[in-house]
Amino acid sequence: MSQADASGIKRPRSPGADAAAAGGADADAAAAVVPANKRAHNSRLSTGIAEAGETDAPKKKFFRQRAHSNPYNANQMDDIAPAHPSDMDWARLYPAHATGDGSGAVDPPVQIADVGCGFGGLLTGLAAEPTTANTLSLGMEIRLKVSEYVRVRIENSRRRDGSLQYSSVVRSNAMRYFPHYFAKGQLTKIFTCFPDPHFKRAKHDRRIVSEALLADYAYSLAPGGRLYTITDVYDLHVWMRVHGENHHAFRLLSAEELSADPCVPVMASSTEESHKVDREGRGKFAAVFQRLTDEEAKQRHAQLGGLWGQPDPPALYDAEMETWRQRSAEEKLAAEAAVAVCPMEGRQGWERQHNTDVPTAVAGAGEAATASATAAAAASATVSSKQ
Repeated sequence: MSQADASGIKRPRSPGADAAAAGGADADAAAAVVPANKRAHNSRLSTGIAEAGETDAPKKKFFRQRAHSNPYNANQMDDIAPAHPSDMDWARLYPAHATGDGSGAVDPPVQIADVGCGFGGLLTGLAAEPTTANTLSLGMEIRLKVSEYVRVRIENSRRRDGSLQYSSVVRSNAMRYFPHYFAKGQLTKIFTCFPDPHFKRAKHDRRIVSEALLADYAYSLAPGGRLYTITDVYDLHVWMRVHGENHHAFRLLSAEELSADPCVPVMASSTEESHKVDREGRGKFAAVFQRLTDEEAKQRHAQLGGLWGQPDPPALYDAEMETWRQRSAEEKLAAEAAVAVCPMEGRQGWERQHNTDVPTAVAGAGEAATASATAAAAASATVSSKQ
């Protein structure tokens, strides 16, 4: 059974939706149609929101949800996303910055987007970073329970001590609706931290960095704006780097530029996933791309071969990964350590092998691990000299 909205688009109704709309006893019957496991999940969510009250921090145990979500199976968000950036009611998300003219606008406008914000660790990290503390940041999360956690966390923080006035969150599918929220050139920074790797080749088109999505990011970023990516999966890092550095609207930042950007250590240490990576001693791989001006993008487009001579990022990715797979375990570890913004503490089954000149010093991130890597390298050099 389906229903049609104002645009005439028909969408499938959920089980019991007709009975729920009728109300009364039929509504009770509709609740019984919902699977028992769904009722339990909804009950836990309600319990978590109730326990947090008006000022307490929410407990994650009530908001846990599986990490993977199919972005192609989120049609229910059609009614949530605005049809156009001008339709977005920003004042509802940032009441302290509303212009007060009834238009839903805020001053200043939103300039930072965190795609797949998870539990909001990056949003709080950016709120504490002096260079971004007074910039409106928006987290976008596809999972209902996780986005509710961030919403409760932000709203309760505002009521408790007035913090996080520059942060907010929306539940949305960024792969489908990103351009619906942001006007051309509105953003200065876009973050995607530890996204779903989608290892299977058939699911590579679900990765949050692709040729099509880079066009959306380039449209929303102002010239000079930056797209930040970080992951603990080397395979995914290569995918994102190859796609970004072969897109005519972006250029890949050098290691020196990375170390000078204060947002890189925030990105590498603020999120829940980054803390998990630290606990397991795995490496973190970052790639940051800067939006070129339109004129520079045209010139780069011509340099890359024009309309019909553009490079094929998936093919370049396949070629690089094929070469990587042919290396020994020690060579793979060394190659990953050479590009890690935070060093690896070790890998099961792999020999610890670090060089003293590995670029691991990201300001404020992983200092203890850097010292450990240096000590390991010195010990290795001592053993080699004795032999």
